[in-house]
Amino acid sequence: MNPIETLRADVRLYLKASGMNRTKLGKKALGDPNFVHDLLENGREPRWSTIDSFRNWMDANPAETVAA
Repeated sequence: MNPIETLRADVRLYLKASGMNRTKLGKKALGDPNFVHDLLENGREPRWSTIDSFRNWMDANPAETVAA
């Protein structure tokens, strides 16, 4: 799996574990309510810096601790 496919898989797991919807996750993590939808449904391929920022946010906010 390439890094973007891995990110997609991790985002799906995060969404399931947290109960958070796509819009809220994108807005909280990056300030972009369309990010997760575009990543999962429209084939968005973010820059490395965006991937790093998104992963850093998920690491700092474990799915089990965020409010849906």
